[in-house]
Amino acid sequence: MKAKTTVVIIMFLLLLQASAAYCGLRIAVYSDSQASISTYQTIVDGVLTYNPDIVLHAGDIVNSSASDWDIFNEITAPILASCYFYPAAGNHDHSVGIELFRDNFDLPNNEQWYSVEHENVHIIILDSDEYLFEDSAQYVWLEDDLQDRGDQIKFTIVVFHKPIFSSIKTASSTFRESAIQLFEQYGVDIVFNGHAHSYERSFCNGIYYIVTAGAGAGLYSPSITNEYSQKYIKIHHFCMLYVDNNQILVDVVDKDLNIIDQFSIGAGTLPYGDVSGNGRITAYDASMVGRHAAELITLDSAALEIADVNGDGIISAADAALIARKAAGLIDKFPVEDL
Repeated sequence: MKAKTTVVIIMFLLLLQASAAYCGLRIAVYSDSQASISTYQTIVDGVLTYNPDIVLHAGDIVNSSASDWDIFNEITAPILASCYFYPAAGNHDHSVGIELFRDNFDLPNNEQWYSVEHENVHIIILDSDEYLFEDSAQYVWLEDDLQDRGDQIKFTIVVFHKPIFSSIKTASSTFRESAIQLFEQYGVDIVFNGHAHSYERSFCNGIYYIVTAGAGAGLYSPSITNEYSQKYIKIHHFCMLYVDNNQILVDVVDKDLNIIDQFSIGAGTLPYGDVSGNGRITAYDASMVGRHAAELITLDSAALEIADVNGDGIISAADAALIARKAAGLIDKFPVEDL
């Protein structure tokens, strides 16, 4: 018990340094902000503490009335003023009026499906309440867009409302089948959805499918089988993505700013201690190892291979402390490098 307490203390001290130390592209993702003003306000306040460059909303911005847009715009004003904001339309947004969705934003293409690029990231927004089958307008546009990505693009993120995989409810079978086929054919890295009010991480054929429907609406319990589910939590939350040349690190953060899940995409071969995959050893790496040692998160297999920096075969607080010392320039190399 004493060892775990020590790990937790180290982890929180390092986490205070980690956010400031990270200098890559920061992307926040959430959805289903409708229904609870106080919860959404808390989510927005939490997102702002991470200083994101981009915020993605996976739909159901409003609930049932045109006046909901006034509430949304008031609460979201600090994000809209400081970040790129890219929303997807949800079923509630369609019910209130898709023309109001378009009127409240200035978005590319037809404003319901569009794409943007930032640094090495290609972001695609779709509309899961519109058709997606071969020869449909959205399908043709999506395939053309995936084919036209620039050579500098390392990661492709797709956002829309109704989930591909969920333990609650999903998009139509036609939409799901068409989307999966194109995503796998053209190498999409991660998909974010809403609609099924919860947090859920699924993984299928090399693609993460994340339900991040916890920005305000009432929460649901699982009701159907999802064979691809890796983690399900009934909780209000948002996601934070940290993007570098080699990797996307994803933190899932509850409304009290506790990290409730963490995973990474595209790590590859990295030096000892660089578990975040950003090409540098920082306090953030130390915090990740500390959280793993405290059993608060689970590092993926690639990160585990380079986290045991003292070479004793165990990922512990001692490894986190060594990584912190190297990040601070107090040591030149790790003990494992002498073995």
